[in-house]
Amino acid sequence: MPHVVCLQEVTHDSARIFKQGDWWQQYHTSLEPNSPYFTLLACKFKPLAIKRLPFQSKMGRDVLVCNAQVKTSKGLTSLTFATSHLESMSNQRAVRRHQMENAFKLLTCEKQATDDLLYMGDMNLETKDENMDLVASYGWQDAWLIAHKDEGFTYDYTCNPYVSAYRSRLDRIFLKLSKWELTSVRKVGEDDVKVEAERLAHFRSLQVPNHNIHNGVMYLMPELTHVGRSSTSPVAKRSAVLPSDHFGLVASLKFKS
Repeated sequence: MPHVVCLQEVTHDSARIFKQGDWWQQYHTSLEPNSPYFTLLACKFKPLAIKRLPFQSKMGRDVLVCNAQVKTSKGLTSLTFATSHLESMSNQRAVRRHQMENAFKLLTCEKQATDDLLYMGDMNLETKDENMDLVASYGWQDAWLIAHKDEGFTYDYTCNPYVSAYRSRLDRIFLKLSKWELTSVRKVGEDDVKVEAERLAHFRSLQVPNHNIHNGVMYLMPELTHVGRSSTSPVAKRSAVLPSDHFGLVASLKFKS
């Protein structure tokens, strides 16, 4: 499991499910705000502080910041992680820009007390150039552009059944590193949902058909499917169930020896 997990559009119901998992007990987590959906940050490093700072927003958006110390071969070093879900929709570009600039200003202040910064989440950036002038002017780097040459769409109608006629790299990981370096970044959530057969057996409403178990994993197709219509196809289509309409990003860092 990653050392740090940043989630967006978390509901209280989904957070309750997370807390029931053994994996969740490995993490220190941010508190749930009194909102119908929110960002959530989980960190294996013991946080020095976690704070949630609201943006000017009609959608309840904010920046969630975690300061932590990490044990390395050269002793303790400080890291700051932050996540946001910036304002949605094309007509909110100006608001989104204002939110991102405020986050960069805030994290620039954090830089005085930390060595390295990461800012990640659903930035809702609709084009490859949107707000990239801000990224450059505040001295940040886009992790995907460091490691890849392709578009890296995280919201893509060509391979996600929940997206209609739209492709964009809405989700980003921005870096400002000195003692650490990026080694890789990849997309996750592109495969069909699958659940361990033993876990499914705990749910009374589901039975585990042996013929669908392979290497201890139950593949839920065709039992678990998504049925929907798109603007390009009015006929209902049955397709794979993916974790989200967005793909996630996972980055790996290495401490500079």
